[in-house]
Amino acid sequence: MRGGGEWGEGAAGEGWPWEVELVMNPDHVLARTENVVATADSAVLDRCGRWVNLAGWIIEHHAPMARVVDLSLQP
Repeated sequence: MRGGGEWGEGAAGEGWPWEVELVMNPDHVLARTENVVATADSAVLDRCGRWVNLAGWIIEHHAPMARVVDLSLQP
């Protein structure tokens, strides 16, 4: 449980109430959770209830001078 253990220990050290669960098919779990999902997987984003643009937040707050190219389709 190397990856999950490290996340859980780091969160506990910061006092964050995180739960870490290692599963064989995380996409299935993420797509049906009621919790907020942070992923770049479009299949999961299309099916999950709530999501956050974590990469965008990190760039905005920690690399504000980064060059970002908007690849979204405009109507």
